[in-house]
Amino acid sequence: MKGEVLSHYEVLDKLGEGGMGVVYRARDTLLGREVAVKVLSPAALARSDRRKRLLQEARAASRLNHPNIVTIYEVGVQDEQVFIAMELLRGRTLDQLIGRPLDPRQVVKIAIQIADGLDCAQQAGIVHRDLKPSNIFLLDSGLVKIVDFGLAKQVHPEGEPGSGALTTEGMVIGTPSYMSPEQAEGRPVDTRSDLFALGILLYEMLSGQRAFARDTSLASVIAILNEEPPPAELPAGFDFLIRCCLDKNPDRRYQRAADLRGALEDLRFAMQNQPSRLMARVEPGRRPAHTIAVLPFTDMSPGRDQEWFCDGIAEEIINALTTIDHLKVASRTSAFRFKGQAADISEIGRQLRVDNVLEGSVRTHADRLRITAQLIDVRDGYHLWSARYDRQLADIFAIQEEIAQAIVDTFRLHLDRAQAARMLLRHSTDAGAYQLYLQGRYHWNKRTMPSVRQAISYFEKAIQRDPEYVLAYAGLADCFSTCNYYGAEPPASLRERALEAARRALALGPALAEPHTAMGLVKANFEYDIHGAEEHFRRALEINPNSSTARYFYAFSSLAPQGRLAEAIMETQRALALEPLSLPILTWKGAIHYLNREYELSVEEYLRVVELDPTFVRARLEIALPLFALGRIPEGLQHLDEARELAGDTPRGVSLRGYGCGRSGRRREAEEALMELELLGESMFVGGYERALIYCGLGERVSALEALRQALVERSPWLIFIQQSPIFDDLRGEAGFAPIVRGVKHAARGSG
Repeated sequence: MKGEVLSHYEVLDKLGEGGMGVVYRARDTLLGREVAVKVLSPAALARSDRRKRLLQEARAASRLNHPNIVTIYEVGVQDEQVFIAMELLRGRTLDQLIGRPLDPRQVVKIAIQIADGLDCAQQAGIVHRDLKPSNIFLLDSGLVKIVDFGLAKQVHPEGEPGSGALTTEGMVIGTPSYMSPEQAEGRPVDTRSDLFALGILLYEMLSGQRAFARDTSLASVIAILNEEPPPAELPAGFDFLIRCCLDKNPDRRYQRAADLRGALEDLRFAMQNQPSRLMARVEPGRRPAHTIAVLPFTDMSPGRDQEWFCDGIAEEIINALTTIDHLKVASRTSAFRFKGQAADISEIGRQLRVDNVLEGSVRTHADRLRITAQLIDVRDGYHLWSARYDRQLADIFAIQEEIAQAIVDTFRLHLDRAQAARMLLRHSTDAGAYQLYLQGRYHWNKRTMPSVRQAISYFEKAIQRDPEYVLAYAGLADCFSTCNYYGAEPPASLRERALEAARRALALGPALAEPHTAMGLVKANFEYDIHGAEEHFRRALEINPNSSTARYFYAFSSLAPQGRLAEAIMETQRALALEPLSLPILTWKGAIHYLNREYELSVEEYLRVVELDPTFVRARLEIALPLFALGRIPEGLQHLDEARELAGDTPRGVSLRGYGCGRSGRRREAEEALMELELLGESMFVGGYERALIYCGLGERVSALEALRQALVERSPWLIFIQQSPIFDDLRGEAGFAPIVRGVKHAARGSG
């Protein structure tokens, strides 16, 4: 087919061939990019009903959008040829790696990303049905892609249009040695079938052996239905996990990809045996007298649709307990790693370094609520306290108070009047507003722009129901500050809304930490008032010293812009002692090291984040700056390419790429980055600050200063770092630079 054109794809050469068709490298003549084009084989399309099914289900798969799933650009038909155009991947497939046991740490990293991709597909109602080593692609960066959803099936809830239809019961589809038992028998399949296949992949990666490979396809199917994989020496912890995946009965497997991902995260954490700067150090043999972890409550509601409510209840109890002196409470980030897991209580205690665990469940129906809770001593499994609450939904506040008070009584802690008041403080008496607030916080914790926008909607609805809901106002202000920092909208369109929400929160709750944290962020990011921000951050920490959020905002948005970088790093260390695996805190610690010109340490911190989560875009972007400073420009550009792969083109990513190209003498590419910013500006906000970075890389000082003056007019939040950022070192001697610095200071004085 070389030289032929399918739609607007010019075929260049053949990449590979499989049972469903042939894959070619092609050029998209409209967008000028290389793609992969899979032309389905005539045998796969021999029957009209099968052709219809493949087209329907390939188009359903094309709607999947996730970093760990190959992107499908188009499903088309030309001259009876059915083709699928998709992103062109460069790297190797998993079957090129296996055949020998792999490092368990590498296996976990690969499997977590596969589970993430399957979770996205599950939420969209898509089952892959052909998960095997050749359909797992490993990019050189470590990013994993699931490819070839050619056998994917869209699952419809019973009774909905499309349910039942094109793949009939009794039809066996897939690769024999990687099928689930129900798939091999031609029975209906769902995500649990893909998890069975992932269990086979895990076994193969760890043992170097094929789990069910036999001399013939029929023998492989018989083995899957009746036999277990050959005995193998698997690393500690993996045996149970793989057995849960490979249970012949799908009801006894992991039920969701997210559940399996959580179990894999636990294993990754357990493999970190040596002391790490990510973990709070505890002297051997010395532990606090009273330590507790509150696990996320289990959703037992019929629809299993109350995750936000279960998370919110646990988080509210955590927040209440952190106000108590002499009680050490594991952070939300640490405790919530065990979400959805049936992990051993003693192992949870060991990993979280606590003596006690509170666990529970929630069942809701109409306006009725049943909550069970039990406090367990992890050393012997003894139940110190347990209770069941059958109440009205409006009684949720009283239930949380009773649980917190029971813990205090069990530990025989003495609370003075002020502590008791803080612990039992109700921020709203409207149960409906409270539920909306919990949903807002649930989405806020995801920290993506779509989820932040959802959080804004929920916080605003909570405020409509309860106009004096202080925490909803604080959450709203934090959302607007995040939008401003991410560059989602012009600062001018966000400033008044952010300031009004923070002022209202502070007026309603001056004795709470959250309003002060929110106002500190608003003052720094919108008003450049880093000294005024410090007052609010310090007040928040006086009220609640265990607020990791207040600590890292204080470090990055106040101490660092003041040039107090050693103090800023110390404050992030304290925040990490509270939340040792927080990706945002680790990322901003890397940023502070960069501002302090500690480039190697900066890269080290960013790489820790990438190790924990290769898909965390912010670290992929920001690591470029210290790498550029070290002269490792190709490496920095590679990380920016990975960020673009994950999140597409963003103003921050394009400007950093242009800056790096300019510094390395690749002038034409830097100028192209300027043009890309102009194109992006047609659909989103692009400020002067982004243009200034590229001009700095090109050494065009006059243009860079002009762009910075525009950024000052726009109130770019990044300008609070203008005196510390190494990017602007070449501009500091220019006559036009000092007035911009004075302008930032003047804006801060004007806001006060």
